[in-house]
Amino acid sequence: MGLYIVQFSLFLAVFYVAYLLFLKKETFFDYNRLYLLLTPCLALLLPFITLDFLRPKDSTGTAYINLPPVLLGDFAVAAEETQAVTHNLEGINWTQILWQNGFLILYGIGFSIAFLLLIKKWNQFRKFKQSGILKQQDGIFYSEIKNSRIACTFYNQIFIGSEIKEKERQHILQHEWVHVTQNHSLDLLFFEILKLLFWFHPAVFAYQKQITSLHEFIADEHVTQNTSKINYYQSLLNVAFGTHQISFINQFFNHSLIKKRIVMLQKSKSAAQAKLKYLIILPLIAAMLTYVSCTENKETVETNQSELPDPPPPPAPPANLSQEDAQLVNELQEELVRMKNDGKTTKEIAKEFYDVNIHKSTPSRENYYRSMLYMKYTYQDYNNSVDSDKKIEDFEIIPYDEYLEFRKYTKNALLPPPPPPATHEEGVPFSAIETVPTYPGCDEESNNTIRKQCFSDKIKDFVNNNFDVGLGKKLGLTGENRVYVRFVIAKDGSIKDVQARAPHPKLQEEAERVVNSLPKMQPGIQNSQPVNVLYSLPIIFKID
Repeated sequence: MGLYIVQFSLFLAVFYVAYLLFLKKETFFDYNRLYLLLTPCLALLLPFITLDFLRPKDSTGTAYINLPPVLLGDFAVAAEETQAVTHNLEGINWTQILWQNGFLILYGIGFSIAFLLLIKKWNQFRKFKQSGILKQQDGIFYSEIKNSRIACTFYNQIFIGSEIKEKERQHILQHEWVHVTQNHSLDLLFFEILKLLFWFHPAVFAYQKQITSLHEFIADEHVTQNTSKINYYQSLLNVAFGTHQISFINQFFNHSLIKKRIVMLQKSKSAAQAKLKYLIILPLIAAMLTYVSCTENKETVETNQSELPDPPPPPAPPANLSQEDAQLVNELQEELVRMKNDGKTTKEIAKEFYDVNIHKSTPSRENYYRSMLYMKYTYQDYNNSVDSDKKIEDFEIIPYDEYLEFRKYTKNALLPPPPPPATHEEGVPFSAIETVPTYPGCDEESNNTIRKQCFSDKIKDFVNNNFDVGLGKKLGLTGENRVYVRFVIAKDGSIKDVQARAPHPKLQEEAERVVNSLPKMQPGIQNSQPVNVLYSLPIIFKID
């Protein structure tokens, strides 16, 4: 909701500034009226439109779709019980409630005030409406208000004060009749609704002021086609100004508008080629669509990342390390795990985590352990991606001091080389894919957003129904347990390259079994061709 209001406010302000800079001084009044009515509607709708092809492409060529966590077993129940106990012990924290809902409270207060002001205006209008006497002149019906100089229109009703002279009355009726025939009151009511909903936005009020001026220019232009402009000027200047200031009615005598109306009547018609200025709306819309699409993508990534639970702690370092070295290795392992969970590729991790030229000189203690941990990570990653007969034997990390002793006798000793790259195919980044993979039963959904939600719901149901929650108790595990699974939906829709990380090997096997048993999907489509799409799925369950 907050992002929508920001986007609407920004778009409306941009449209309004464009009007002031390029269109306000033109005499194409009908086109200007259309612009002032159309652009608020666009500002309301554009935040809901996201175009995938406008989203930035991922330069790495790989990315994981972070699915929402699947909660199993007693996890949700335990959370509800904890919340209930906390509520009973602490009571309602009104300060926290007010802080968290401050925007809604403030908006509600503003909306209420705006609504009361609208009701007040309506009551003012009803008062002089009830006092009017129906009359007719030159085929135009109007209500005459006794002892008044009022001259205004609301919808199909014209109100004229009895103290207005006959000569000016004729011009005024012709003028007000244009408001009636062109439904100008509906324009003003539209902006009254916008003012009610967006009472905090000054551009909404400015828009209504501009379209009110346009209504008068349009009506003046029509009347002066059949009468002398000089006589019409005299009608504007000779009549005393005394009308109710009600923003949703068209008023003939608006003191702040009289001068502008006379100036506009004297102004030369704009050249036809000036209509090209209205094309400014096209690049504005394109820029706004790009902004919405990119913002939506960024927000989705941030939301997905915020939904992911914290990763499990890294494994303990080898026992043969000193306490100082063990602490250093632990910190480096945590850094490596964070990079991996952030979706970085092996190549990116290699570039950022350690120096590939480390063997050319004696490395520092930290750089040595960085290289060891990176190679251990790549060995494990490779072994997880190949058949059992191709696995590479792992190695033990040698303490840094022993490595230095070894280096004394073998100056050109190299660090162990990293294993060959994993064989699984890379996938298309989710932010760029045209059509996301589709879970069976979600085939009829209309767009990517709905298909994503359907896919996520189906995955949750499948894992809940097939994961052996009792396995945790059998293994003697307690508390909260987290399993991380990544997999690929291949070009043929099959599930491939399933890899899991869990606090126990049996849980890892169970997670891989469940994900491998997912039904065949409709593959993702990019450039009219099926592509691989990568997914990451956290599974969380609680064991009492």
